Amino acid sequence: MKNLILFLALSLSLLVISAAPQSQKAYEYKFEYKCTDKKANEFATEGWELLGISSVSYSGMPMTMCAFKRPK
Repeated sequence: MKNLILFLALSLSLLVISAAPQSQKAYEYKFEYKCTDKKANEFATEGWELLGISSVSYSGMPMTMCAFKRPK
């Protein structure tokens, strides 16, 4: 009985360890205001991936903000 409990505990531990993510990538982020297609293309050549585009207003002036990420 004691061996069965030990076996089950060891099996459960291995299952939990194997289900955990093995490696998580770290990213760096960049936010560009007054984003243009030219600037976005420059960032893409540097390895930045476009996450999203948003229209924002700064002092009543509409601007486009772009968010980028790339692996560290």
